[in-house]
Amino acid sequence: MKIGILYNYVDSISRGVDRDKIAENESTAVVDYIYAALCPYHDVMPVRITPLTLKDIADAKFDIAFNICEGIGGNVSGEAYVPAILDTFQVPYTGSNHFTLSLCLHKARTKQILQAGGILTPAFQVFNTDNEPLKETLTYPLIVKPLSEDASIGITVDSVVHDDTHLYHQITHILNTYKQPVLVEEYIDGREINIAIFGNGSDVFALPPSEILFDLVPGTPRIVDYESKWISDSYMFSHTEGICPADLNPDLSKILNRVAIDSYKLTGCQDYARVDFRLQGDTPYVLEVNPNPGINIDSGYVRSAECYGWSYETLIHEILYAALKRYNLYLPNPMPKLPPIIPFYHSQRLDFYPIIYPDLDVLYSWFNNQYISRYMVDPESYTSMDQLIVDFLLHPTNSSTSGVALMAYERNSNEPIGYGAIYDVTTWNQNAEISFLIGNSKFAGKGYGTEIVQTLVDIATNKFNLFRVEAAATELNYASWKILEKVGFRRIGYRSQSHVFKGNRYNDFLYEYVPSLP
Repeated sequence: MKIGILYNYVDSISRGVDRDKIAENESTAVVDYIYAALCPYHDVMPVRITPLTLKDIADAKFDIAFNICEGIGGNVSGEAYVPAILDTFQVPYTGSNHFTLSLCLHKARTKQILQAGGILTPAFQVFNTDNEPLKETLTYPLIVKPLSEDASIGITVDSVVHDDTHLYHQITHILNTYKQPVLVEEYIDGREINIAIFGNGSDVFALPPSEILFDLVPGTPRIVDYESKWISDSYMFSHTEGICPADLNPDLSKILNRVAIDSYKLTGCQDYARVDFRLQGDTPYVLEVNPNPGINIDSGYVRSAECYGWSYETLIHEILYAALKRYNLYLPNPMPKLPPIIPFYHSQRLDFYPIIYPDLDVLYSWFNNQYISRYMVDPESYTSMDQLIVDFLLHPTNSSTSGVALMAYERNSNEPIGYGAIYDVTTWNQNAEISFLIGNSKFAGKGYGTEIVQTLVDIATNKFNLFRVEAAATELNYASWKILEKVGFRRIGYRSQSHVFKGNRYNDFLYEYVPSLP
């Protein structure tokens, strides 16, 4: 099965403070864990969602997307856009849909839905400005939060306030810093319980409950603020601990599970979610519903899954199976492992493989090393990882009509040594162009370039049945044009002053290989 792992990365933020990027970029840390869980069984392709990559998702022809996007760039609303676009492209995906993600990101609207369903949640008020009066029905202490953030972004120990002065100071701070309305709700100083919910329809059930334990000096609010979640060297982080299972009496545990499942269904969650509670005595109040919660290896959801008896790999596969079932798609459970990857082509000392996700880090380092890439097209430009994903993963080339891009591995050491491609295939006249690169310097000057070019010619003429193969080499690249001539290419001309490097212009020599010509 071909699976895309969709995630986001925030380069810069337009709201909040710079350290908020730690939480915004949590999904990047999770990608490798999910990839490791799935890749032995599936064709897996992590894709960072950006405006550049998003438009090409349909072309990737994923069987399903494992969606852990928490936005598009710095736009937190983009979390809901991603499943909407996947729905438009008719690409199945894990987790909740655009409606639920949009709803639950708006904390006040979520609370209104819960209240309409008879579920207790702390009394609240939304402030759009810092000169609105506080409702008389709200009593201190109160907690002040951004209306539409998750991961405790915007929450500090100063968020709990006991008087008007501190309340309006915090409201002004959130308005100015996070550029959005402010949620003010009654602060419940009780136990904090997290209930992880899994499944769909009649198969929904609760995993073992987690509790957040606070070992704080008197006077410090017992809250899961930003530091307690993300700043590992902070006081709040070191004095806040999650445990599972929580020590709850059976009757209270049943109530929490029922309310959590009701909240999950009321908000339309799919596959998995987490419901956060505060207890006032034995009375549970829902703080938030978190669809597509964080599933990093040290997250609360994973802690509950492990307590239930699921390994991390099992959890990831169970989420996948739950999503597939929603779409009436099924896989063997457990899945058999994929057979070893077979080389696309062999040469005397090299094995050639289609480019896959782990190869991108190598290509990124080669293409952005100006010494290695000095003879490539536009050698001084920056090649982003997003562009590599588009070029090699979302638009793979591995056929006689589209060409092929290959990594060359030295057989004895299994080290990647270079790259070769057949591209710009024109079927009507059976022409194509090749390019090649030795990126691993310790293999330079040992005949591997000749072996790569000979292999590309063999694939082009024997496997793809092409009539003519073209290539170009900058006049300074003596080694490359000597390799081309050794393999049988003949020089047919040049492009005047077409290669630019460090402010200087050079000619490109043009070559062709036509096996039927003497």
